[in-house]
Amino acid sequence: MGQHGSANHPALEPVQELLPFGARPLLFDEPPKTFRSFKEPIPRLSGKEGAKQIPSWARGNRPYVGENGRDFAKRLMDKQYGPGNWDKSDPEFNQLKKFGDRNFRDPRSILLPDDDQI
Repeated sequence: MGQHGSANHPALEPVQELLPFGARPLLFDEPPKTFRSFKEPIPRLSGKEGAKQIPSWARGNRPYVGENGRDFAKRLMDKQYGPGNWDKSDPEFNQLKKFGDRNFRDPRSILLPDDDQI
Protein backbone atom coordinates (compact mmCIF):
# COMPACT_ATOMS: atom_id res chain seq x y z
CA MET A 1 0.00 0.00 0.00
CA GLY A 2 1.02 3.61 -0.50
CA GLN A 3 2.18 6.11 2.06
CA HIS A 4 -0.38 7.67 4.37
CA GLY A 5 -0.37 11.46 4.64
CA SER A 6 1.19 11.96 1.23
CA ALA A 7 1.27 15.56 0.01
CA ASN A 8 -0.04 14.43 -3.39
CA HIS A 9 -3.30 13.08 -1.99
CA PRO A 10 -6.31 14.82 -3.71
CA ALA A 11 -8.14 15.38 -0.41
CA LEU A 12 -5.25 17.45 0.90
CA GLU A 13 -5.07 19.88 -2.02
CA PRO A 14 -6.75 23.24 -1.41
CA VAL A 15 -9.85 23.77 -3.50
CA GLN A 16 -9.64 27.55 -3.38
CA GLU A 17 -6.57 29.72 -3.21
CA LEU A 18 -6.27 31.47 0.13
CA LEU A 19 -6.33 35.25 -0.13
CA PRO A 20 -4.15 37.50 2.03
CA PHE A 21 -5.88 39.13 4.98
CA GLY A 22 -8.01 42.08 3.86
CA ALA A 23 -7.95 41.12 0.18
CA ARG A 24 -11.22 41.38 -1.69
CA PRO A 25 -12.52 38.16 -3.24
CA LEU A 26 -12.71 37.99 -7.00
CA LEU A 27 -16.00 38.94 -8.58
CA PHE A 28 -17.95 36.20 -10.23
CA ASP A 29 -19.49 36.52 -13.68
CA GLU A 30 -22.21 38.93 -12.53
CA PRO A 31 -22.41 42.09 -14.60
CA PRO A 32 -22.45 45.34 -12.64
CA LYS A 33 -25.98 46.45 -11.83
CA THR A 34 -26.93 49.63 -13.59
CA PHE A 35 -29.32 52.15 -12.13
CA ARG A 36 -32.23 53.27 -14.27
CA SER A 37 -33.87 56.53 -13.31
CA PHE A 38 -37.61 56.80 -12.86
CA LYS A 39 -40.08 59.27 -14.29
CA GLU A 40 -41.39 61.89 -11.90
CA PRO A 41 -45.07 62.26 -10.93
CA ILE A 42 -46.92 65.16 -12.51
CA PRO A 43 -47.98 67.46 -9.65
CA ARG A 44 -51.57 68.57 -9.00
CA LEU A 45 -53.37 65.86 -10.96
CA SER A 46 -56.75 64.72 -9.75
CA GLY A 47 -57.46 61.01 -9.33
CA LYS A 48 -59.30 60.77 -12.64
CA GLU A 49 -56.80 62.86 -14.62
CA GLY A 50 -53.91 60.79 -13.30
CA ALA A 51 -55.75 57.45 -13.57
CA LYS A 52 -54.75 56.76 -9.97
CA GLN A 53 -57.06 53.79 -9.42
CA ILE A 54 -54.56 50.93 -9.68
CA PRO A 55 -54.25 47.52 -7.99
CA SER A 56 -52.93 47.73 -4.42
CA TRP A 57 -49.99 45.44 -5.20
CA ALA A 58 -48.72 47.94 -7.80
CA ARG A 59 -48.68 51.01 -5.54
CA GLY A 60 -45.30 52.67 -5.15
CA ASN A 61 -44.04 51.62 -8.60
CA ARG A 62 -43.07 54.16 -11.25
CA PRO A 63 -42.16 53.81 -14.93
CA TYR A 64 -38.55 54.19 -15.99
CA VAL A 65 -37.45 57.17 -18.07
CA GLY A 66 -38.25 56.33 -21.69
CA GLU A 67 -40.74 53.59 -20.74
CA ASN A 68 -44.31 54.07 -21.99
CA GLY A 69 -47.45 52.97 -20.14
CA ARG A 70 -47.77 49.69 -22.05
CA ASP A 71 -44.21 48.63 -21.23
CA PHE A 72 -44.65 49.73 -17.60
CA ALA A 73 -47.84 47.68 -17.26
CA LYS A 74 -46.23 44.66 -18.94
CA ARG A 75 -43.22 44.81 -16.59
CA LEU A 76 -45.41 44.94 -13.48
CA MET A 77 -47.82 42.24 -14.67
CA ASP A 78 -44.91 39.92 -15.56
CA LYS A 79 -43.40 40.54 -12.12
CA GLN A 80 -46.70 39.88 -10.33
CA TYR A 81 -48.13 36.95 -12.32
CA GLY A 82 -45.16 35.67 -14.34
CA PRO A 83 -44.52 36.11 -18.06
CA GLY A 84 -47.43 34.81 -20.15
CA ASN A 85 -49.74 34.15 -17.17
CA TRP A 86 -51.95 37.18 -17.79
CA ASP A 87 -53.86 38.71 -20.70
CA LYS A 88 -53.74 42.22 -22.21
CA SER A 89 -57.51 42.45 -21.87
CA ASP A 90 -57.15 42.18 -18.07
CA PRO A 91 -58.54 45.31 -16.33
CA GLU A 92 -55.40 45.53 -14.15
CA PHE A 93 -53.23 45.83 -17.30
CA ASN A 94 -55.38 48.70 -18.62
CA GLN A 95 -55.35 50.49 -15.25
CA LEU A 96 -51.56 50.25 -15.01
CA LYS A 97 -51.12 51.36 -18.63
CA LYS A 98 -53.23 54.49 -18.12
CA PHE A 99 -51.53 55.20 -14.78
CA GLY A 100 -48.08 55.01 -16.38
CA ASP A 101 -49.05 57.21 -19.33
CA ARG A 102 -51.08 59.90 -17.56
CA ASN A 103 -49.49 60.30 -14.14
CA PHE A 104 -45.75 60.58 -14.93
CA ARG A 105 -43.36 62.63 -17.05
CA ASP A 106 -39.65 62.58 -17.77
CA PRO A 107 -37.67 64.53 -15.16
CA ARG A 108 -36.94 68.15 -16.05
CA SER A 109 -33.22 67.55 -15.57
CA ILE A 110 -33.02 65.43 -18.74
CA LEU A 111 -35.18 67.65 -20.94
CA LEU A 112 -33.36 69.72 -23.50
CA PRO A 113 -33.70 73.52 -23.24
CA ASP A 114 -35.67 73.62 -26.51
CA ASP A 115 -38.23 71.15 -25.13
CA ASP A 116 -39.26 73.52 -22.33
CA GLN A 117 -40.46 76.32 -24.60
CA ILE A 118 -44.14 76.38 -25.50
